[in-house]
Amino acid sequence: MATVTITIEEAEDDLLPNVCALTGRPTKEWDEEEFDYLPAFFYFMPPSRILRLIAWAVRKRQTVILPLAPSAQWHWLWRGLTWVGVLLLGLALIAFGLFGSDVAPPAAVAVSFILGLVAVFGSFILRGILRVTSLHATEITHHSITLTNVHPDFVAAVKEERDLRDEEEREEQERKNREWEEEQERRERRRERKRQAEREEAERPVHKATRVPPPPSARRVPDPPPKPKDSQEPWW
Repeated sequence: MATVTITIEEAEDDLLPNVCALTGRPTKEWDEEEFDYLPAFFYFMPPSRILRLIAWAVRKRQTVILPLAPSAQWHWLWRGLTWVGVLLLGLALIAFGLFGSDVAPPAAVAVSFILGLVAVFGSFILRGILRVTSLHATEITHHSITLTNVHPDFVAAVKEERDLRDEEEREEQERKNREWEEEQERRERRRERKRQAEREEAERPVHKATRVPPPPSARRVPDPPPKPKDSQEPWW
């Protein structure tokens, strides 16, 4: 099995390839899984209040939308059922060793009690082994999550998907750069035409306007001479 580091954007935005993370086969099935990270020794120790407090303080969680084939979705369930079954079996043997002296010989009761203790403590070791061999997170940060025990084909598909996205981003960036350069060239041509027009306007000869003489003053028409009084007709 292999290890892969997935960014938070890939984990939450459905950017992973359609390849099962456990089997490496193409799949259209997706499952939302919540991964937590704890140091490995926590899974080999029996639960206690102190360990719960420490685990609560150092535990990190991250949800990942993983492509998983239907047959692979039992990957974690059977492991949980196995160690819980061993734990319950050990508790049952211990209970029989404590209270079965009336129905069984002392030797059988003692053996049952010892086997129960071995099964109970062994269940925690088994839980750690099942945890380490399962698909789990080995590191969780603010930017990425590292998963181990994934299929190598899934790792190769993730790399190929990233290369395709990088190529698309490069093409998009190149297109934007070309558009920006074309826009700069158009602006430069407009500025050059404007400067050329200003130069032509500055080089054009200027004709000085001649002074137009003022119009002649209007001649005053003299008043007609008054008529003599003798020339006036009588009033009758």
